[in-house]
Amino acid sequence: ISMDPKEYLEFCKTMFGWNASYEVYVQTHSWHQATGQTDDEAISNAWGTYLETVEHAERPIEGAHDALKKLGEIADIYLITARHNTQIEATEAILKKYLPDVQYRELSMGHTKNKIQPIIDFEIDYYIDDSYREVSLLLEHKDLQTKIIPFPSFHAFSGGYNKWDNIKD
Repeated sequence: ISMDPKEYLEFCKTMFGWNASYEVYVQTHSWHQATGQTDDEAISNAWGTYLETVEHAERPIEGAHDALKKLGEIADIYLITARHNTQIEATEAILKKYLPDVQYRELSMGHTKNKIQPIIDFEIDYYIDDSYREVSLLLEHKDLQTKIIPFPSFHAFSGGYNKWDNIKD
């Protein structure tokens, strides 16, 4: 599922009067710095409001539905997200709307610091993530047997260069 961070930050400016900046987000990849907010709950609540009020706030990237549907027929899919637990209803609504026939075993939320624990707990063989930060943290765990598959997205570029080029397995 992808979203438009620029659109979300503009929404926060308009709806909440925050001093939100897409440019800051591109440079830092920090929602705290980009929104000017320090309270995780405020950011999470703003995200929930955004999802409830914007019809197409998030939708799968092209080809994701078919790929996940096929994968779900032969493997267990676990969805692990950094989204706050308060966003479970909004996240499930998005999954029902855009991926209604995709079978997944579990939706695990609230992993804002690091996603390694659910990967270990679920004994995941293959893990895909679009976050450079997450992939870098996971690759630091040399004893982790999970095959990490980077899926670069807007997280990939910072300061005019592709950070993913520095990733080594």
